[in-house]
Amino acid sequence: AVVSTQSTGVEGSMESILLHGHLNALAVNLPAVFDGLAETCALHLKSELGKEDLESEFKLALAKAVEEDPKGPSHASALHRYAIWLHNNSRNQEAKELLDDAVKFADSLALNRTMAQVCCELGMLDIAQEHLELATRMVKPGDQDILGPLLTDLGQVLLLRGKTIMGIKYLQSAIEGFKNQVGTENPEFVRALNVVSIGHLMLGDSLRSNRARNEASSVLVQLKKKRLIEASI
Repeated sequence: AVVSTQSTGVEGSMESILLHGHLNALAVNLPAVFDGLAETCALHLKSELGKEDLESEFKLALAKAVEEDPKGPSHASALHRYAIWLHNNSRNQEAKELLDDAVKFADSLALNRTMAQVCCELGMLDIAQEHLELATRMVKPGDQDILGPLLTDLGQVLLLRGKTIMGIKYLQSAIEGFKNQVGTENPEFVRALNVVSIGHLMLGDSLRSNRARNEASSVLVQLKKKRLIEASI
């Protein structure tokens, strides 16, 4: 996959539990046009929290959204969240079918990125590239924290397609953006370095490959130290 959406930390799990409660409350109190959105977000979080058999709930949320907000934000969100769950359960062809429906009447950065992830799993790298290019054009100027991961995704897809030089170009843009704007103490910066290391190796440039991999390892050590310090406070 291009990117993982799984939470790995205890802190993240607790935040998800609390957020799930807030979203359930929103689903009860929001106007009809929005409650489907809150409900599908809550279902997605339940999936992240380890509830295995959620498909019937996703289907009900989708049916409710179609009834209350056809072709609207809640409908698109329900399709998207259901597709993410299918993708996380390795049912990528079904996920793509839902996303194909969603993009007929909705367009968003997140929707295009999920479509790219699903298409990568299905080997549809050309379509994945198209959706990532669409997503990058939706990023507002200055939002390098959003643009960086997208450029890494795009660079990785280009490497997989054999367009190594172009892929490295996008990966270097992501790396420079982190260094100059976002900061390097970021897991996405580490990911960009690791992927560009592979790109250089594909070109036979072991010196640049090792340099990028060593920098990624160094940053990762600092990130782990930082998390240990924060956990002890």
